[in-house]
Amino acid sequence: MRMFGLTLLALASMLGTLTGCVSAKYKMAPKETPPPLALNLNTTQPSAAVVLHTVIVYKGPGSWKNEAYWDEYVCTIANRGTSLLTVESAVLTDALGAEQICGSDPWVLEKISRENLKKYSHLGRKILLGVGLTAGWAFSGGVAVAAAWAGSAPLAAVAGATFFAIPVWAVGSGVRILVARSAIREEFNRRRIATPLVLQPGETKQGSLFFPVSPGPQRMVLRCSAEGAPQNLTLDLAPLAGLHLLKEVAAPAPAAPAKP
Repeated sequence: MRMFGLTLLALASMLGTLTGCVSAKYKMAPKETPPPLALNLNTTQPSAAVVLHTVIVYKGPGSWKNEAYWDEYVCTIANRGTSLLTVESAVLTDALGAEQICGSDPWVLEKISRENLKKYSHLGRKILLGVGLTAGWAFSGGVAVAAAWAGSAPLAAVAGATFFAIPVWAVGSGVRILVARSAIREEFNRRRIATPLVLQPGETKQGSLFFPVSPGPQRMVLRCSAEGAPQNLTLDLAPLAGLHLLKEVAAPAPAAPAKP
């Protein structure tokens, strides 16, 4: 299965380099995309701990898709107790106080992100994807999102993958789209931490929790249980409070009339 996924990614990446071969929705991230930046927020309880290593957003460092309309939270979750730890789900609370649940399907996440962005637009909140991170999180080329959201989900490029010399005429447009979509889903699933997640005592799991685009996240909660008792982990996301939010610029005060 792993080799099949890499083959899909390699094939789709090759197809994406051919002009007009694959829809813009499935283009890979540029090769010059920088690696992800360290955030390393953490919270610990006697029985469990979580570290948020980084957040990968639209066209930000670490992107594996050119336009990813979801937020990828790269985490390590650890069972520090002496019994099984079950992570039932993970939720974010955004700037509007709404809970966003981590997803298992990239296309459903896109749809929810579209609804979220429209909601913010209707409420008069200005969104600029990828901006608003604290010092040391330098994102460039944000994209303003209006009420009419333009969804897309491009493809990841895999370093070191083998590329196949397939003539353009040999692959129809329908097949190219199918390959690209399958490769996106394969990479998404490879990276994703699936819930519910069961950890043995002392076991850790590293991977990504994928959320709809969530402007101004306040906190992330892992809803856990150990021996039937809730052991929720709450991570304060204060350093990300301005994520995706474009600050309003106050109008300059009117100039005082000139004295006669």
